[in-house]
Amino acid sequence: MFSNDNQRNADNDQRRLRLEPGFVVLPGHPFYGREVYILSRHPTATTVWCLIASPDNPEFHYRIPERWLAPCSPPPPSQPAPVNTPVVLSLSALDKMTQRLLIKRRTERSNADAQPILSGLATDLGPNPNGPQTAPEQQAVLLGLTPSERREQ
Repeated sequence: MFSNDNQRNADNDQRRLRLEPGFVVLPGHPFYGREVYILSRHPTATTVWCLIASPDNPEFHYRIPERWLAPCSPPPPSQPAPVNTPVVLSLSALDKMTQRLLIKRRTERSNADAQPILSGLATDLGPNPNGPQTAPEQQAVLLGLTPSERREQ
């Protein structure tokens, strides 16, 4: 009975000694660049699957294709091209920026409309044969504003 236990222990020790170290070289894999131990290889018709374990957690086994393993550590991953990240603003900052843009837009409109179109003037007509008359009331038409914005002006 002792000989069987000793033989099992010797087999387990030999298995531990036969563990091959390797490195996962598939970018994006959770074990990328980390050293793992290859516990066993399982060839199929198309590929060889390896059962691996991480040195820091040997109870956790993971099955990956052998082509994802290399005997040496892979080069560090290259820096990815900078991605256009969205601008994140607090609600108060966004509100403040929107208010400033609206004020600027109104100012630009009022500067463009500073010379209002006058209706009721007939400057190309000659003198009135009936004599001088009082000029009709001039009404300024502000272009580009909504009726509610015209009332505010």
